Amino acid sequence: MRRLFLTVLTLAIATLSSAGSLWAMPWGVDKGKSEITFSGVHAGAPFEGRFEDWTANIEFDPAAPENAVVLVTIQTASAKTGNSLYDGTLPGVDWFNVATFPQARFEAFGAEADGSGNYVLNGKLTIRDHTVPVTVAFQANDSEARADSTVTLQRLDFGMGSESDPTGDWVSLEIPVTVKLIAHPSAK
Repeated sequence: MRRLFLTVLTLAIATLSSAGSLWAMPWGVDKGKSEITFSGVHAGAPFEGRFEDWTANIEFDPAAPENAVVLVTIQTASAKTGNSLYDGTLPGVDWFNVATFPQARFEAFGAEADGSGNYVLNGKLTIRDHTVPVTVAFQANDSEARADSTVTLQRLDFGMGSESDPTGDWVSLEIPVTVKLIAHPSAK
């Protein structure tokens, strides 16, 4: 479950991504319209959750997407499902292990453009000191960047639940993480 949360957070960061060179304008995330969510299945029942505390630093110039820089930091203890059992388990040693790994991090340097306002951000998501490549699609123009992208993470790639449920008998091995993000240029 925690792996899913971190994956969702990473996707959200990637979506907000794009940044330019040292002269690129920073972009600010509209937190009221942006979220990083995750989902999965526990004991046959679907669940959903969200990361309540995350930040994104984005530098982006649509004219030079190859210079984009996106850094997203997610507070792993902020993963919430609304289910007291799940919310009590996620911070534990076998899942997010928030005492040792309080943050998940997504980093991307450079975006690829198709020439019609669509971009792909190839980055790295780190959870519990395990790093995997993550690709996030987004759209952008000079005044707005928008992502509504889902990435499916393998929780065992991050060592999440490897002791208590390594075969996925209880918690699904695949955790879809969805990043819905809106960002706008902001003054330096």
